[in-house]
Amino acid sequence: MKLSLRGFLCLCLACLTLWLSACSMYGDRKVADRQYLERRKEILTSHRLTGSEEFTVYAAVIDLDEGTHVSSVACLSDGTASLYLSTGEAYEQVSLDRPEIASAVVAFLKGMGEHLDLATRQARTDLALPSKGQDLLYLLTDKGIYTLTVIPEYIPESTEAAQEIYALYRAVYDGVCASIPKEDQSISAETAP
Repeated sequence: MKLSLRGFLCLCLACLTLWLSACSMYGDRKVADRQYLERRKEILTSHRLTGSEEFTVYAAVIDLDEGTHVSSVACLSDGTASLYLSTGEAYEQVSLDRPEIASAVVAFLKGMGEHLDLATRQARTDLALPSKGQDLLYLLTDKGIYTLTVIPEYIPESTEAAQEIYALYRAVYDGVCASIPKEDQSISAETAP
């Protein structure tokens, strides 16, 4: 296949634009592991796993900026929680023998169903990782994927709804982090602001 000079230049420009946007968006963060990105995409594009009408939001991915990497917690309406790090580590179904984590996941998903009006519906499925200093919540519903951006630094001065959302997803994340053996922890469970 021959590529014209114009086509070649367009391809170079597209690659350069992607590279520059990744550098500005992720700063000194290490590039995400390919397996991590594949798992994350699979979760974000999967279909309803349980037929429960009880949940408006039946699954979610909580992406947290950890400075040099991203921590992603996948939450399902049956209470399952798995942690994936952009560095490649995975801790699957950590809520299996931890009813307190499963309860936090269910409370988070139900709570997000009540606050879905604060989220934005996404038209695409190539959903970005969070920028520095922000957490992203991807909420899977029968009507599509919704996203909500949270900047933890501003939570103390935020609305009551924002504080509730933060408390709900931090309860899941902190529970998941606490369930991982200390010798495996390369994540930082920060304290609430």
